[in-house]
Amino acid sequence: MKTSQEQLATEKKSNPTVWRSMSLFLVPLLLSNVLQSVGQLVGMMAVGRWLGVDAVAAVSSFFPLFFLLISFTIGIGSGSSILIGQAYGAKNEERLKAVVGTTLTFTFLLGVVLAVVGSIFTMDILRLMGTPENVIHVSASYARILFYAMPFMFLYFAYTTFLRGTGDSKTPFYTLIVSTVINIALLPLLILGMFGFPQLGIYGSAYATVV
Repeated sequence: MKTSQEQLATEKKSNPTVWRSMSLFLVPLLLSNVLQSVGQLVGMMAVGRWLGVDAVAAVSSFFPLFFLLISFTIGIGSGSSILIGQAYGAKNEERLKAVVGTTLTFTFLLGVVLAVVGSIFTMDILRLMGTPENVIHVSASYARILFYAMPFMFLYFAYTTFLRGTGDSKTPFYTLIVSTVINIALLPLLILGMFGFPQLGIYGSAYATVV
């Protein structure tokens, strides 16, 4: 049996290791949130500078619903990541596959349903949200692009939470760096039609996000 002093000494020795492990996990996670905000800010600045106030209003009209749906998917993935972490820690490969497979199937099918329903009732949804009539048609076309891409975007967000469930927060962060750089680089190419790319205007911002 260890004495209280021995236990205290052991805890003191283990604390730096615990804090180091937590920092290695949390820092990429925090930076990922910052990077996502930076990407969104740059996108809105690009739309406002190149296309004007109405374009920003059209994009902003759909964003609250879009982020609500994305947050819902992340919540599903986060709940599954607990089960994934348990199976991964126990080296139970069969249970790990079962949880991942079930969650990915559910999120993909959910994305398909939302893509179909959202694309059909886009105008009704935007009117319900109080979108101004002068931008609602542009906002609807913008929203449909993101609705169509939701099944694949849902898979992406769910999978990043799976990786974090196994203790890997670096790979999602590195992936986010690449995707953010690609998104920002595509903005002028697709919005303004530079270097032979099609000039898509506000819809170029949506396609850049999807890519």
